[in-house]
Amino acid sequence: MAASKECLQMAISQRIALLLLQEPYVGAKAHVTCNRHVIQKPTSNRDKPVKSAVIVVDPTYLIIENPEHVSENIVGFIVKIGKFEVGIINVYLEKDGNIEEDTRKITRIVHDMATENVILTGDFNARSLWWGSRAEDKRGLLLSEMIAELDMNVLNQGSESTFYQYRGGKLYSSIVDVTCCTSAILHKMERWRVDPNFVTLSDHRAIQFQMKVKTDKQSVAVRNSTRLFNTAKANWSLFRNDLKEKLEKENVTENKIKTIDTPEELDDIVDSYVKQVKLACQKSIPTISKNVYKTCTPWWNTQLEAERCKDIRLRRRIKFANERRKPYVIQDFVEAKEKYINNIMTAITTSWKELCTKQEKETVWQSMYRIIKKCSASNQDKLLKSGDEILNANDSAMLLAKSFYPDDDKNIDTEEQTRIRDKADKITKELRKSTTISHRSFTEIEIEAVLDKMDPKKAPGEDGITSDICYQSYKTMPSTLMAIYNKSLEIGYFPKIWKNTIIK
Repeated sequence: MAASKECLQMAISQRIALLLLQEPYVGAKAHVTCNRHVIQKPTSNRDKPVKSAVIVVDPTYLIIENPEHVSENIVGFIVKIGKFEVGIINVYLEKDGNIEEDTRKITRIVHDMATENVILTGDFNARSLWWGSRAEDKRGLLLSEMIAELDMNVLNQGSESTFYQYRGGKLYSSIVDVTCCTSAILHKMERWRVDPNFVTLSDHRAIQFQMKVKTDKQSVAVRNSTRLFNTAKANWSLFRNDLKEKLEKENVTENKIKTIDTPEELDDIVDSYVKQVKLACQKSIPTISKNVYKTCTPWWNTQLEAERCKDIRLRRRIKFANERRKPYVIQDFVEAKEKYINNIMTAITTSWKELCTKQEKETVWQSMYRIIKKCSASNQDKLLKSGDEILNANDSAMLLAKSFYPDDDKNIDTEEQTRIRDKADKITKELRKSTTISHRSFTEIEIEAVLDKMDPKKAPGEDGITSDICYQSYKTMPSTLMAIYNKSLEIGYFPKIWKNTIIK
């Protein structure tokens, strides 16, 4: 567990986007638990636990998951960066597993991804001269043939071992971790390296590599929130003055609104009103960054950083120690490592207790929500299955929309629904024919009372306009917004732009 926690801390501090894990700590739950999105097989089978998982450290990347490509030992997914997409396959192949069956699964996933940009990486428990081993075994030969058939290139460089373990005072090492990619993106791959200092508590050395993509990441960053503006730092005086000037310039006024007769005219005036509010926000309210990236986990501290550096120094001393002193140096390293692990677990426990006992100006439910929000993993959408077919992202969204928000089809109405529909249509027609029915107009007091009760912490719609922005917009020109509401009531039409929503 400590090795996984240290690995995540290093990834956060170094701003690494994805952690590709093999044989991670899973405990009794049989799967990786983390407060970040984890791509893994959803299982609780302790006899067949997760052996391959991917932690999405940077949440601003768009991940497309296909459930058919995720198992206990193999995880395949697609990362989209703007118009560019790359398939990534992370594997852990059992030493005594069926390598032929494993290579067939990997080949099928590569073909299913339908992209020429694919990265394959993991612990294959196979040896080949191609990636620096001293000899080649049968598993390495079959894996090499698969890599060649898929037009992939091995990125491993040099002969530095990726696995180190001290047993009985003797060092055992090998190269069983392999990284390869298709020829289409070989020129984009940079700085492949074995990093002995990235994680100190695992027998495997971390492998790092970069992929160069010429895309403005800020412009394609995925946001989990609809909030656009940091209203806590708003200049409301500037906002009101600017909004009033813009509305008058665009002739979005009470007198103009009163002349509206059709729904189309109301849509146009409301679209213009919302546009001017957003422009005023951009001028007077700071925007929320798309990529708020924390540099450490809450439990990490300077003492742990110092102990980590000490472990790295002691491990280096083993390499240069003479044969008589080597057992003592190894013993010093083992003791320091054990102390480091214990201190990590103590720090995690202490941090958790502080989070749960922290006293803030909040209710019991707000406190529980804060804890859940800090500890829960963020889950991204997965591709859906219709029959035997795995749908793409757009088709999956359409299936959800049609399932939960079906079209109004008279042909599938029950007898009771038909009676209700006929009765409602009859009442509507009578109301439309009547010239004597009138509606009491909204008043300023009513509108202000509703706006006062709205919580600015609630998530806004797709326009990013929160309730405090609505309140300030209303106070800028009360008669304008009131005229829009009353005109909507008068003609019996609700503007389209206010019907739009984001479903999560």
